[in-house]
Amino acid sequence: MFQNNGRLIAVHPKKIAVNALKDEGEADKILNWITGEINDIWENRDEIKPCESVPEKPKIIEVLKLLPQTVESAVSLHVWFFQLLLLRE
Repeated sequence: MFQNNGRLIAVHPKKIAVNALKDEGEADKILNWITGEINDIWENRDEIKPCESVPEKPKIIEVLKLLPQTVESAVSLHVWFFQLLLLRE
């Protein structure tokens, strides 16, 4: 799953899912773009090196520093903290 122009795009073996489309014309435009990207990747597959590294888990304090420092955020801080703990799992 990735994002392009504010839309989430999920590529599955037998389908492609895109959210927030206005009409069929926009869907065709995105499908043509993604088809071109997939074909380019296939043509260059011998030159692409896989990434085998695993990203480091974020430290809780680093994520907390990114949260807004307002009264409203202090009220919901326990919710954010719980979600952060779930994401780290």
